[in-house]
Amino acid sequence: MGEQMQIEEERGTVHNNAAGLAKVKNLFLLFLLVAVLATAIWLFRGSVGWPVASALEDENGAKISVYRNDFISTSEIVFDIVDVDYAESPLGMTRKLLKAADALKEHNFERVFLAHRGEKKFYLDGYYFQRLGRERSWQNPIYTIRTLPENVMRLDGSPAYGSWTGGWIGVMGRQLEDANQFHRDWWLSDEISGS
Repeated sequence: MGEQMQIEEERGTVHNNAAGLAKVKNLFLLFLLVAVLATAIWLFRGSVGWPVASALEDENGAKISVYRNDFISTSEIVFDIVDVDYAESPLGMTRKLLKAADALKEHNFERVFLAHRGEKKFYLDGYYFQRLGRERSWQNPIYTIRTLPENVMRLDGSPAYGSWTGGWIGVMGRQLEDANQFHRDWWLSDEISGS
């Protein structure tokens, strides 16, 4: 009888050990799955940020972060001005935006949000952003600077700035005024006021 109880106790111990090992195995598999998913999301988010960081590595004057909208969006990204040096200019910021477009010209996005310190202010149509990147190597930069504001949209989808017609000198003057106003509205006024 004692021998049979000992055998039953050993079976119970073996059964408990097997159940414990199964729990450990399940926890390990769950941990592994979470680690793989976290790595995949990190790589996915970095697929837009890393090329831009590389393109902007020789730039000074502002810290820019590019990331996917709503954490994992496939169709929308955010170009976020995180921090700005006092000497940064609208021209320098436009150059950074164009370099980012160039770095991401092979990607198709629906929208590219323009943000300052995490707050979205405007957006560009994804096709236009891609076109900026593809044309950067040959397009006249003055033309790009002049026509950028008429492609900027408010968050509600309405145009942020007008499209001008008339004599070329008058049109060019208005477009350049809009270009300066665009930068004031996007980031410059916040920096000046210290917000």
